[in-house]
Amino acid sequence: MTMEEFLLITYCWVDDEIKALELGRLRPRGFQPKLSDSEVITVELAGEFLGRDKDTEIFSFFRRYHRGEFPALAQVDRTTFVRQAANLWSVKQRLWQRLASRLTELDWLWLVDSLPLPVCQLARAPWCRRFKSARPPTATTT
Repeated sequence: MTMEEFLLITYCWVDDEIKALELGRLRPRGFQPKLSDSEVITVELAGEFLGRDKDTEIFSFFRRYHRGEFPALAQVDRTTFVRQAANLWSVKQRLWQRLASRLTELDWLWLVDSLPLPVCQLARAPWCRRFKSARPPTATTT
């Protein structure tokens, strides 16, 4: 599958799912943005899939290499793109819930592959009596 096909499939899925949510008009007043909400979410999803974690990386990559798929990206500033993406948090959450419910409708138990990450260091454990059992054994000298 080429990158263009991946972007097209992702865009069509996002657009269809947003329409299926029947959210109505998301912006009660003001101008419509140059990039559609489906385009912004597609760019974010594809950028994260490609391993680009920062909004600056995602925006510059798609603006440079995929302007043909997203022509309005050339007319939008990065801060405008990021603001629009941030304002779509509730739509992204609803999309995630919809996808999760589809994954679990046949079986309520499903596995997620993950990798544990160390989030804290027990710096005071060697001296704290509450962590006495977690202390490494001390060498005794004679």
